[in-house]
Amino acid sequence: METEVFPHVWHYVSSKRFLQQARDKTEDSLYPLLASMLFSAFCFEAYLNFLGQEKIKGWKNIERKFSIDKKLETIGQTVGYSIDRSRKPFQTITELFDFRDLVVHAKPETVRGDVKVHKDTGQARFPTSKWIEMCDLETATRFQTAVRDAILELHKHSNYPQNDPLLFTEKSVFSIPRKDEGD
Repeated sequence: METEVFPHVWHYVSSKRFLQQARDKTEDSLYPLLASMLFSAFCFEAYLNFLGQEKIKGWKNIERKFSIDKKLETIGQTVGYSIDRSRKPFQTITELFDFRDLVVHAKPETVRGDVKVHKDTGQARFPTSKWIEMCDLETATRFQTAVRDAILELHKHSNYPQNDPLLFTEKSVFSIPRKDEGD
């Protein structure tokens, strides 16, 4: 049996579940928030790769060379949709990938500042890196919502036969069995 796996769906469900864990926690929610935010970025890029593979010949050969901005621009042009990065959801997508880059390219650093009380947990937070400070429920929710909205917007313009690219999450189905050649 063969199945077609949709990584963007897996990543979207992961982001949603980690965000729910963060909401349910009474103590430090940093780790599930961080995971949710990163999986939101993974979801969006995986969706761009899905749509690129569906719409652009040779996508597998070029996608690794493209930045997220180049992928988005190329796919937008291909499906005839003008991406406005100064407006939501794409403005937030830019912020999400700035965050992702801060995490991925993090280096040891010395930070100075005052001890702050975390707005979600009430716990003391010592001065820390910008990407750690960004991990809160509001930001994680904004990122996840922007990813969903951007994917739905791109999908609407793509003329892809399935109406909702994240619909599989509602049924907890993450892959579709493929028919054998002889069927």
